[in-house]
Amino acid sequence: MTSNLPDSTMRNLDDWAPISVVESRRRMNECRRHNEEGSPLIMSGLVKPRPKQPTPVDFRPHFADGIIQFSLIPGLEPETLLPVLESPACKGVVLQSFGAGNVPNEDKYSFKGFIGQAVKLGKPVIVASQFPANSTLASHYAPGMEAVQAGAITTGNMTNAATTAKFRWVLYQVEEKVKKGELSGVEKLAEITRMMNHVYVGEMTPLAS
Repeated sequence: MTSNLPDSTMRNLDDWAPISVVESRRRMNECRRHNEEGSPLIMSGLVKPRPKQPTPVDFRPHFADGIIQFSLIPGLEPETLLPVLESPACKGVVLQSFGAGNVPNEDKYSFKGFIGQAVKLGKPVIVASQFPANSTLASHYAPGMEAVQAGAITTGNMTNAATTAKFRWVLYQVEEKVKKGELSGVEKLAEITRMMNHVYVGEMTPLAS
């Protein structure tokens, strides 16, 4: 019986035809050899072989509470925010800055005093961008530079959501270290800065040193 199917279709159908026992064993032996010697794809370096022993997972699912977030807008006077900062319930602050990390630094709108007060209270201030994935290059601009000099912590090109989540996670880890005596209270802000600048899961582009 002849087929009306084109040759290309017949060839595709042939690919699905049952293979012989000998061919099946040959393919199994080939797979074993590749597993023992390393397949050409793995040997090429394009794919890493699965480790024989899985890497232990350091699972830390806890997050700190008491993080307050303020969006900086023209005319916002930081003095009005001091009662919130000084509340025992406040453990840290996220400032959503103008553009690439700019924070007001003139007259009664300057946040230098607010940030300085937060540092005295041992409460970290994080500078994030109001725009998705906009790098907070605070140290490149005078308004942002003064915020950093006052003690604020920049967050690179992390989104605001990623910044807040990471900050809560970092703050919990650091507070636990302080409770266990592994870290002094004086070292708290420096450790938070170090951990916020560290890339854990590709959440940000590494900051230039």
